[in-house]
This record gives sequence, structure tokens and C-alpha cells, in this order.
Amino acid sequence: MDIALNHSFGLSPLSTIILGLLSTTALRPIIPGLIPVAKHAFNVGYDMNHESPATHYYFSRIVEHWLQQYRIDGFRFDLSKGFTQTQTCDGSGNNCNVGAWSSYDASRVAIWKGYYDTVQLKSPGAYAILEHFAADNEEIELSNYGMLLWGNMNYNFNEASMGWVPLPISVAGFILFAIGQNPTWSPTWRAMMKKGWLIRISHLAIPRHATLPGIQPLLLDCNEMCAAFFMTMPGPKMIWQFGELGYDYPINYCVNGSY
Repeated sequence: MDIALNHSFGLSPLSTIILGLLSTTALRPIIPGLIPVAKHAFNVGYDMNHESPATHYYFSRIVEHWLQQYRIDGFRFDLSKGFTQTQTCDGSGNNCNVGAWSSYDASRVAIWKGYYDTVQLKSPGAYAILEHFAADNEEIELSNYGMLLWGNMNYNFNEASMGWVPLPISVAGFILFAIGQNPTWSPTWRAMMKKGWLIRISHLAIPRHATLPGIQPLLLDCNEMCAAFFMTMPGPKMIWQFGELGYDYPINYCVNGSY
């Protein structure tokens, strides 16, 4: 199950309660709370303080509930690179250093090892897939500990669907990389070709092929080609709903036709 335990927005009950308590000056030192100022780039909503025992308890209760009551087999953790208190933005939450945020972070590694231990305690053998995108040495350490890494191949599949591949990358190398056999890595990648906030393959291909007749059948052929490569690669896959059907609406499309 895809789950977001790094951030919360203002209308969630958790945010409403904690931010209300934080407005009482006397309680600020004892409420672990959410972080109102961004610690890192690509911050969304209010980050949680994962160095707080209260947040660890919150995490533990949530994963226990889903693993034991609903008997799911694991989680894909959203924005796992954000599980850190290391400050890589300025005091106002702006001017963030993406490179610094992505570099090896020992405190983040410790947080994730602790969380992975919690998941295994609640359900031995459960999966933990991280959307991480950090330095190789950090991801390798986490993968060696038992976690899986979210392998984003969206750009490559988009390029393939449009028949426009300027990068000097071989087909064999591309496939090996996607199935986690890159020599730098242990085979812990979970390849995907589409995710919720990324441009849908069919929609991105439209402007490239707009002058060609029969655009819809062509786009479906492109999707079928990508799916044929993707689904026949060895190993587990992560699939975003309707991408395999050539869904060609952009992700920010509104019902009134605006974006």
C-alpha cells in the first residue's frame, strides 16, 4: 500500500490538533508536533519530526494496524528522503539545497533502519519500498538492510514511447538497470514506468505525434510497446492505474477543461 507518513496538511485531524496545541506558547516545548518550516526541498504540507519518540509511536501504531488488521504485505513509503531533521533550507524554508538534501544522511539512515525494524516486528517479511532518490551509498546501505528502492523509469519509457531517444543508452543496459542488475546495485529496485504526479505517457506523446493521422491508435501502440518491455522484465513491478490503457488526460486536468 502506498502511504504518506512524512507530511500532513492543515485540514487533517493530526495537523489540526497539533498545530492548535502549538499555538499555546506554554505547550510548545512538550508537543513534538509537525514542522511548519520546510527542512528540505520538495517539502509538501507540514513535515513530521521523525527524531521524536512520539512520531515513532505514531508510525508504529499505523503500520501495526494496516499489517495486522488488514493483513497487507507491505508499504511503499512516499517521499522517504524527507524523513530527516537535517536542515538543507534557510530559516524561512526557502533557498533549499537539493544536492545537500540528497547526500548521505546518517540520521536519515538511522531513522529508516528503526522504522524497517518496526515493520518487521509487526509483520515479519513485510515489504518496505522507499521513494528515496538519495546518494548511491545511502540507498545501497538501506537496500542491504532489507529495504527496496523505488526505481523510476518514467523518463526512459516516455522517450521510448515517443521514438525519440537522444541519450546514448543501450537497450540491454536500460533493461538491466530497470530490473536492478546494474553492477552498482544489489537487485532491490522495484521498477515502475508511471506514477501519480508524473506526466502520463500517452499525454506527453501527443504533441510529439500531433501532426500524424490516427493519433489515438498510434498512442495505444506506443503504450503496448512500453508495457511489453516493462511486464516481461524479471522481478516485481509497480503499476499506476490506467496507464496500461493509454489514459491520455494530463494529471492536472479539471472537469471544466482547465488545468
